[in-house]
Amino acid sequence: MKPNVLLAIGILAFLGLPGRATAASIDTRDTVAGLSTEVLLRSFHPDYTLPISIVSETGDRRTLEVATDHAGSANVRIRGEQLEHAGEYDVAVPAMYNTVPARFTVLPETVDPLQSTITAARRTITADSQDTLSVRVHVTDRYGNALAGRPIALISS
Repeated sequence: MKPNVLLAIGILAFLGLPGRATAASIDTRDTVAGLSTEVLLRSFHPDYTLPISIVSETGDRRTLEVATDHAGSANVRIRGEQLEHAGEYDVAVPAMYNTVPARFTVLPETVDPLQSTITAARRTITADSQDTLSVRVHVTDRYGNALAGRPIALISS
């Protein structure tokens, strides 16, 4: 046989292998600070241990290892104590000749009155309907994540 015919037969045989035509994928779930999330891997190399790189927007980097099953799938749970900083997290897993990327978001938790602060320019105000006072409110969750854009009502007494 001619080399071109052998090459064509080899390519057709490779494409005909089950699981080879599907691209590897990562499915991630958004979560709330302090709660775990799940990363789902599909169509990776079967029965293989893979490193999963997780990088927060502050540059904190973690690597987890996971073993795929006979179908090339795996589920990985990222513990809540590793997800206390709100923001975007990038996930990357090597696959053959490239890296498969994904991203998930960690949202801030609810307002924590012990972590949040109210700061006034001074301690008193004159009750003459003319005096003004600047007040700054910094609202955070228990992990120190800012809760921007939340409506705040200040009530005088």
